[in-house]
Order: sequence, then C-alpha cells, then structure tokens
Amino acid sequence: MASKNRKRILLLAWISIAGLLIALAVWFSRSFYLPRQTAPESYARVLRDERAAGWRFADHFPDTISAAATGVHFFFQPAALQGPTQLELRCTLPREQITSIERQFATKATTRTTASDWPQFRQIPQGFEKYILGVQEGNKGFDYGVAIDSKTSEVIYWAEEW
Repeated sequence: MASKNRKRILLLAWISIAGLLIALAVWFSRSFYLPRQTAPESYARVLRDERAAGWRFADHFPDTISAAATGVHFFFQPAALQGPTQLELRCTLPREQITSIERQFATKATTRTTASDWPQFRQIPQGFEKYILGVQEGNKGFDYGVAIDSKTSEVIYWAEEW
C-alpha cells in the first residue's frame, strides 16, 4: 500500500514538473521571440524604432511609404536568439519615382547585380537589379540594399543582419 502511494506521489511530482517546464517554455518563447510585422500601417513605427535603437541598416529606407505606392508589402522580423533581423518594403511606384530611386542608389551601391546571392534570407524575384549598399559575410554578417525592376516599376528595400 505504501508503495502504491509512493508511486502516485512520484507520478504527481513528474506531472507537476512537466507542467512547470511547459509553462516556462511558453513564457520564454513569448519573451524571446518578438512577433513579425507585416501590416504596412506599422512601417513608419518599426522604421523609427529600429533607427532609434541604432540599427544602421535601415537608413536607406524611405521615412514613409509613398502615397502613390500600390501593391505595398511590408515585412519585419526582429532577431530571435540566433535568427536574423529582417526588414523589407516592396511596392510599385510611378515611373518617375523609380527613375529617381535608380539615380539615387546607382552611385551609392558597392555592387550592382542580378545574381541571386543577396539578400541572404529573403528572396528577390528574377528581373530585379540589386543595388547592394553593404555586405559582410560570415557568422555575424549583414546585407542591405535596394532592388528595382524597371519594367514593372517595382522597388524592394531590404536589410538583414544575422
């Protein structure tokens, strides 16, 4: 009889420990993994917060999304443990604005390419010319720049740090 009670107590202890571990895992996952942002309405706030925090890879992004922009896609994933911080703004703009952006970044880019090597974690579709503004490969690296498809008048601003 004492053996049966001991087994019940031991089972209850294991269940309690398992419950505590699950509760801790949920708590830690919420505090270490910040939610990704995809709503274009959050763009200005995210950009302002990242710049204020000293994240220099967002300096080439426009302060606001152009009122003439259509097909706006926004993505922001803050770093979580070993994961990368990723920021991307993609939209279609009037031809004059695309031409202006091309002129602005043509002289600033360290590399112009259509190769698919960069960005490291986000995919840029075929047909875009990438103006790479900075790259550092390795375990602690980054890449950032602007990609433009003149035929479709689309622009993609991206930045990632890992």
